[in-house]
Amino acid sequence: MCGRYSLFSPLDALGELFDLVEIAADPLGLLAPRYNIAPTQQVAIIRAAGARHRLDLVRWGLVPAWRQRPSEGPLCINARSESVASKPSFSAAFGRRRCLVPANGFYEWHTEGKLKQPFFFHFEEMMPLCFAGLWEQWSSGDDHLTSTAIITTSANRIVEPVHPRMPVILEPALHGEWLDPNTDARAAQGILARAEASRLLLCRPVSRAVNATANEGVELIEPVDPQSQATPTQPGNDAQLDLF
Repeated sequence: MCGRYSLFSPLDALGELFDLVEIAADPLGLLAPRYNIAPTQQVAIIRAAGARHRLDLVRWGLVPAWRQRPSEGPLCINARSESVASKPSFSAAFGRRRCLVPANGFYEWHTEGKLKQPFFFHFEEMMPLCFAGLWEQWSSGDDHLTSTAIITTSANRIVEPVHPRMPVILEPALHGEWLDPNTDARAAQGILARAEASRLLLCRPVSRAVNATANEGVELIEPVDPQSQATPTQPGNDAQLDLF
């Protein structure tokens, strides 16, 4: 799964790297550097805007358009690549509403006895990467909610010793085809199968302070000696999650 990640690259760098023609208004400062992004928060996604791209802020936790209320049912933060095209919660979005979720890295936890040790996975020099994602629009009268889910796959050899699942990371050559609404579901499945950028990942143990969603700051991604840490709290999120 992918339940926590970071995004701290400057906006101008993201704009150039992803050919952004538009960046969402950000009155709450949600596009400032963030090192502990969690489900239900507003997160940045990249969508097609003609031949170029736009960056928007949406809720992490996809709400299918057919739900009566956003609070109904589980919170869909992840969609499995193996079943994303057939699951009712995701199939419509997979066919026409795909996105990229920019990040500088993501966290996974490894159980060690009664403790869970977090690890941070990233590219060399903390270069930005992009998860394959979906977005959906829920509406009821004057109420509107745009939300997203991150697509996951079986862990590669770098992540597998820590966790059996990981986000699908798409290399730049696949971004345009993935975002193109004319790319049908069968072709999109092929893109997921061709994703190989995750082989470049590096891994480091980090502070258990990241377990608490209220904690924030660059110190959360600094490498630590796991044996030197005090007894931690467990990672968690108050919302009910549906990881499919």
